[in-house]
Amino acid sequence: MISDFPGRKFECEAVFSLNKKELKANIGNIKQANITVRNFPSSVAELRKRLKLMDGGDTYLFATTLADDQKVIVKCHKS
Repeated sequence: MISDFPGRKFECEAVFSLNKKELKANIGNIKQANITVRNFPSSVAELRKRLKLMDGGDTYLFATTLADDQKVIVKCHKS
């Protein structure tokens, strides 16, 4: 951890695909989350609708495409 880092810091809880089983296991009872999309085919609005999540809360979901073209969601919280 870099103590004087000038940006936001997140602690990664999980990295998972859009597979129904993985989504249910990792998102389960979360009602709201902050969603960010980078290099991902879906928009924030589309993901929010698909995942049935409201905006806000302590959970951060980053949707991205890895170097091997795998589409994943990174679940984090601020540290």
